[in-house]
Amino acid sequence: MKTYPLYLNGQWHTSDAALPVVNPASGEVFARVSVVDRVWLSDAIKHAHKAFAGWRLVSGKGRGELLHRVADGLERRREEVARFITLENGKPVVQSRGEVALAVDHLRWFAEEARRAYGRIVPQQMESKRHLVVKSPIGVVAAITPWNFPLLLAVRKVAPALAAGCPVILKPA
Repeated sequence: MKTYPLYLNGQWHTSDAALPVVNPASGEVFARVSVVDRVWLSDAIKHAHKAFAGWRLVSGKGRGELLHRVADGLERRREEVARFITLENGKPVVQSRGEVALAVDHLRWFAEEARRAYGRIVPQQMESKRHLVVKSPIGVVAAITPWNFPLLLAVRKVAPALAAGCPVILKPA
């Protein structure tokens, strides 16, 4: 039975401890997933803060290109990903396929939004004042997602943060 690794600081890691992934329809354990302990989490947070220094400087176009590449990869693996969502979650495969399609759509949407992080000028309330809105990355994002739409809800948190120039630490269900 395969133990799936986790992605930390640009590398895949398999932990000694792993959680079983159970098919709710059969009760069968069909995979295991690596878990993060406090030491790894602390390292992940430190690395995310270090990554912020460079990621925030990547152009909106560059961040969008990355999100498009992720969407392309997800489209290539859509049947495999849908099958795993069904095995893990118990939802019908047609619904899992729809979740994958929506996740791809969200990735593409935020890829294009990364290019349009325009500021704006807000009409002043006083004669001698001018209000400018400048959009800029603010730091590391911590995202926690529920179980019911495991891929889509993760993408809905991760993609906008990455598009805005913020690194993400994701804790899935």
